[in-house]
Amino acid sequence: MSVHCTRCAATLPVWVVRAGDAALCPACNASLAIRVFPALLAPAPKLNPDEMRIEAGEASCFYHSEKRAAASCNRCGRFVCALCAVELDGVTWCPGCVADAQSGRKLARLENRRVLWDSIALGVATWPILFWPATLPGSLAAIFISIRYWKRPGSLIPRWKWRFIAAILIALTELVLLGLFIFAIILGVRARR
Repeated sequence: MSVHCTRCAATLPVWVVRAGDAALCPACNASLAIRVFPALLAPAPKLNPDEMRIEAGEASCFYHSEKRAAASCNRCGRFVCALCAVELDGVTWCPGCVADAQSGRKLARLENRRVLWDSIALGVATWPILFWPATLPGSLAAIFISIRYWKRPGSLIPRWKWRFIAAILIALTELVLLGLFIFAIILGVRARR
């Protein structure tokens, strides 16, 4: 099994994969944040086939009925053999629960992407600067997104909440300026009468 660079698709050497959060691709110098399944870097377990054979009265693996159960899944309770047991943060999981957690995003360590709501809020707040007719809906949407997704997990790489704060401040400034603009127009119309 190999890990590839997300920019140039070059196969990354083991020393780069072991570097973890802060690594550079040797081929294209792309900055990478690498989080791999722990079993990828672990040495292959030396399993004795005789120790895995099931004897009468012993529990068998849910996935391999001919193999002896070595552990039980902490989530669903299924018995699994040494090949199927997955250790994550000191908890044993079966392959089915790992797959369910990964597809349902219930296990943060298995996530590989997240929606960056703080960047979206900042983009929605700054867009009306270029296209002024969108000031009211853009400002209100930026404030809504910032408040609604404030507590959601951000990037996989830790970030501050400054984007949410900036989006709210920009949106409020735009709303105040829009209100002043409308007020000036109303005063101008009344002055002409």
